Amino acid sequence: MPLRVGAGARVDVRSFDVNATGSLVERFLAVGHELQSQVPDKLVTPIASTRHKLTSAFGWHENGSVRHYVAHVGGRDVGRCAAMVQHRARDAAGRRVGYVGLWECADGDDGEAAAHALLTMATAWLREQGCVSVVGPIDHSTWHGYRFRDGTGDGRPPCLLEPVTPGHAIAQWRAFGFVDDERYFSAEIRDPAEQVELARSLVRELVAGGWRIEQLHMRDWDALLERAHAMSCAEFKRQPHYTPITLDDFRATYEPLRRGIDPRFVLSAWAPDGEFAGFVLGAPQIGVAARAMAAGGLRGKMRAARAMWANDTVMVKTICVAKRYRALGIAIFLQHALYAAAMDTGHPKVLNMLMHVNNRSRFLTEAAGGVEFRSYVTLRMPLVAGVDAASGAPASPRG
Repeated sequence: MPLRVGAGARVDVRSFDVNATGSLVERFLAVGHELQSQVPDKLVTPIASTRHKLTSAFGWHENGSVRHYVAHVGGRDVGRCAAMVQHRARDAAGRRVGYVGLWECADGDDGEAAAHALLTMATAWLREQGCVSVVGPIDHSTWHGYRFRDGTGDGRPPCLLEPVTPGHAIAQWRAFGFVDDERYFSAEIRDPAEQVELARSLVRELVAGGWRIEQLHMRDWDALLERAHAMSCAEFKRQPHYTPITLDDFRATYEPLRRGIDPRFVLSAWAPDGEFAGFVLGAPQIGVAARAMAAGGLRGKMRAARAMWANDTVMVKTICVAKRYRALGIAIFLQHALYAAAMDTGHPKVLNMLMHVNNRSRFLTEAAGGVEFRSYVTLRMPLVAGVDAASGAPASPRG
């Protein structure tokens, strides 16, 4: 469908559904790959991974509907996105919320025109599906890619699991009428060795009471994922934009980490009666090495090896504790064990990654002297009258 935007840029937007084949699907994949390749320090998503998500073999489609769009301006494809309805995603009033994800769009005048056209088409389709508001960027669900990076932070290279998005992307959405929704941040623990000492007395009490921490044995990886899936679904269900994920999709999400995981930083907590009480997933900060390896060739491998050798940082991706054990300090128990493992293995720096500003993780981080170095945001826009733009909740009555 051709659209004319602003002073006259003609944008041709074409769309397709799940399980589509043909040239439009290939264009969707190609323009996304090309635009990701142009973002400094971004690890490009493998085309095969994105292709899988366009088919019903991706478990999300069991409870979701989607429409994919490609924008063409001036003889070339300059953007793409997907409009998504997860049928269990609701706002506080129980009404349907839509997502926009798989977002890639060029900069400049053509990109601006394409972004406006893509968001016009995506929001119109979501409105037809009965959505009262739209949130993004969310790639199907928060178990997958989501959030824009908001600002550049302190200039350090991106971490492996961090969203890397160009500044013009968030500007394009805000120009269309989106406003800030949920906010997230990453922080550096400046002195993890000090935190290890501060927690020592608590740890002694827990150990004396029969509590224990276990380091991952790779033969137990599948068993840990099964336990982590069950606990994550139970404990994270109150997180913003949470929707359930199948065990198979959860495993597929973490499968890329299997070969690169360092089991010294994947720890589980066990109660005296043998109950699985929580886990922490940490990993070396190998973002620089991974990007060097992705460049390919002998030079890339050599750069990756040097980066791995020089790395002195461990990231904390996820920490989760069953609610009934939180008051006992089990999160601090896990945090202490990970920080100690980092110190013992020559990683004096620790980063707590991608926390919601209102999560318990924030308070743990602040108590440990964490200093924010990057922030992220999802954006929201109402699709019907009477819905507040900032929250998606019913608008307060006026008068």
